[in-house]
Amino acid sequence: MSKGLTTSKIQEEDLDKELAAEFYHKQAREDLRSKRFQKAMKCYEQAMKLDPSKVSYIHDYGIICFKSKKPEKAEEYLRKAISLDPSNDLYVYNLGILHYNLKNFTKATACLRESIKLNPTNASYLKDLGKLYDLCNNFRQAEDCYKKSIELNPTNSSYLNNLGCLYYKHKLFEKAETHFLKAVEYAPTNPKYLYDLALVSYSLGEFTDATKHFIKVLELDPQNIPCERYLMELADKYFWSGQFREAIKPLEALAKNGLSKATKYLKSAYGNLAMSLLDQEKFEQVVNLLETEKPSWLKLDSDQDALLLEAQQKLSKLQKTLIAKEEDDDVDSDFYSASSYMSKLSIVIPPDDADAWVDSVTECTPITGSVSIKFQ
Repeated sequence: MSKGLTTSKIQEEDLDKELAAEFYHKQAREDLRSKRFQKAMKCYEQAMKLDPSKVSYIHDYGIICFKSKKPEKAEEYLRKAISLDPSNDLYVYNLGILHYNLKNFTKATACLRESIKLNPTNASYLKDLGKLYDLCNNFRQAEDCYKKSIELNPTNSSYLNNLGCLYYKHKLFEKAETHFLKAVEYAPTNPKYLYDLALVSYSLGEFTDATKHFIKVLELDPQNIPCERYLMELADKYFWSGQFREAIKPLEALAKNGLSKATKYLKSAYGNLAMSLLDQEKFEQVVNLLETEKPSWLKLDSDQDALLLEAQQKLSKLQKTLIAKEEDDDVDSDFYSASSYMSKLSIVIPPDDADAWVDSVTECTPITGSVSIKFQ
């Protein structure tokens, strides 16, 4: 201490250093948000120089090193922060995340377990440890961690979806569906959760539900190519089995999303459905189908125009017959149903490029990438 320097002066200088260190700390945070990592590192170096007793600066500097792809230096400073404050669960947790990114899974697991010991009610820690166990194919421990995270936060859609993904991965489809449904209940517009729900519905053979969910996914995420492929396969399955009304739903979604082949097949589906109804003498249904149910942007071709005209003419004739019979007071109560039901199957009329459509439908394998671990 220099001669004549008072205790008050020393405290004043220390206070100035703390304020200056805090200034650098705030600036580093701003640089970090803007991903200016090198500037953030320099600010933290100044902050630590001015106030070396501040453990949080040491920890944050380790995080900056991690984001700057300097893992060895990051581990050095994170360990230093833990040595100065061993009861800080966040410091231990972040060291675990560092080890995960370095693929040191054994060390990562040990750190995450220790962070949970220090803070057993942190659902996020349990969720991430569950992901790590899942990655290492340790089903029982992953399930246990996910369940505990849900117990602590039962309305968290992410936690519910994680457990659903674990069950899906191990082909426990009914359990997976239960948790995916709950996840979607709390996050109804999340395309990832809806996609996972659609996948498990498809795997269970619940094609009507799968179609509904895939269509919703495509509305929320028009660039989802795997979703398009599943809808194409469902449309193909319905179309070639003669279930034209069921085929219309996925085909409309695909056509609205810009898939030209779907538009061609959609016209064929409407045409075949109209022909089937016409064969059953359900003339009013044909008219409603082609005039009301069909989307306005889908234009009829000449064959479908002819079907519509035929249905209109026969419906008009039928109505006149009914009126005449009413006037004669000789109406048969059963006459209002179709006069004759033709049970023969309608001929399926595909579009011109049917072979091209079939070639475009590939066998889809359920996507399991949603269970991969990503720490942010």
